[in-house]
Amino acid sequence: MNIKFTLFVHGVPKGQKIWGPSEQDRDYIGLSYGKYKDKPNKVLSVEINGENSYYTYFVGQNVLAKDGRAGSYFALTLRINRYYADVKNIYNLLDAAYNKYILNKILKYNGVVSSYLIEDFIQVNDYLLGLEKEIVNYLNQFSSNTDLLPLSGFPKQVKSVEEICLFDCDSGKITQLIKTSGAIMISPDYPSITLKSIMKKKDDEIQKVKEDGQNAMKEIRAEYSIAEKNITTLKKELEIEKEKADGLRKSLENSNKRVLDLEKLNRSGKQLQDELKKKNDKLGKVEQVLPKISTAVKELSSAFDGNVVRGDDYDTKPQIKPQPRKIKVNSFVSFSVSLLNTILLLLIFIVSMILLPKSCTDRNNQALADSQNEIQSLKSELANKKQELNKLKEFSEKIFKGARIDVEKFSNEKKYLKKGEESNISLLEIGGSFTVDPGLTITEKGLVRAGTEKGTYKIYYQVGDSVVKSREIEVK
Repeated sequence: MNIKFTLFVHGVPKGQKIWGPSEQDRDYIGLSYGKYKDKPNKVLSVEINGENSYYTYFVGQNVLAKDGRAGSYFALTLRINRYYADVKNIYNLLDAAYNKYILNKILKYNGVVSSYLIEDFIQVNDYLLGLEKEIVNYLNQFSSNTDLLPLSGFPKQVKSVEEICLFDCDSGKITQLIKTSGAIMISPDYPSITLKSIMKKKDDEIQKVKEDGQNAMKEIRAEYSIAEKNITTLKKELEIEKEKADGLRKSLENSNKRVLDLEKLNRSGKQLQDELKKKNDKLGKVEQVLPKISTAVKELSSAFDGNVVRGDDYDTKPQIKPQPRKIKVNSFVSFSVSLLNTILLLLIFIVSMILLPKSCTDRNNQALADSQNEIQSLKSELANKKQELNKLKEFSEKIFKGARIDVEKFSNEKKYLKKGEESNISLLEIGGSFTVDPGLTITEKGLVRAGTEKGTYKIYYQVGDSVVKSREIEVK
């Protein structure tokens, strides 16, 4: 079988134009329009199609039609009825033909874009026939039987396309790739095997970093989710503890009031005891006097009874004319008896008044003892509630352990606020509030504002009555 080399020239000088092909090749060549848009500016396509192999040298970047329209291309296609193994030689041959015969005759290049100088290849028909003759003569002269292989072992259509750097073209390896895929593309602009290896290694490293980063992000998100749940739980617990603390404070206030009332009652009881003691002392003195008064009354009563005329002597004895002195004595005695009876009644009343509180002494003593017991119980209750408040304070300190008050305007280079400067501040928001030293203020928007005096001041985060975190702020 004779070896046949045929050259086709095609592109878009003014619409797509094709030079040289027979009808059987026109459909294949026609597919080139737009086929290499995303490829490097100069690329050699090698494809097996039916009983022929096609080698297309394609220029497709920054090519303008004759009228200046963009999106054009230019190509030289060499059809061979064998497989030409030295594809690197083919690339160099067609690249030389483009630079020597095409530029400045069919295309001009200004260093940026290539522009057509003709509207149709038929205008340079004889010129292209001469180019074809030069290429065929070169291949016949410089090709060997080992370069030209029969197509019996190659696929009849393209399965896939491999992209190879021109400088990595090894005839044996390229032949095996063509037998596997049916097509390759060669360009000096494709990355070399060495570069591909480096790129793959870097890509693998980048992918590893991405995967590590994604895994780290997943872990961070998981930890953040757990932290959010913990914060939510802590907020609920803190709210419960705050309610308990409020209840404890109210209970403490009530208990303190009761203690004060009971202490007042205790003092009143002691005063009552002192008064009772004084009255008991007086009562003892009265009791000592009563027997003497009673004896005197009895003696006066006896004397009175001895000097009064009894009724049974009135009729038996002769009447004696009363003496004036006797009457006077009897009247005095009668008056004395009446007076003593009155005094006795008065003393009995006084004693009754004194004895009445004395009869209540036991009850007062019992009430006093009960109040003292209640005071002791309340003091014990107060001690327990103070202990609970201390536990609440420890709980708050545990929540905020390791936390820090963040000042938005602070950075690695700047750890202070200027006079009058404002900044956001933040900490775990779990029901607390910020307070500051004089020299700083908290605005209505919750910002911390530096005053007009230089110095170092403190900002505090307070939960209830307890300060759980603080931070110094320097004002310059």
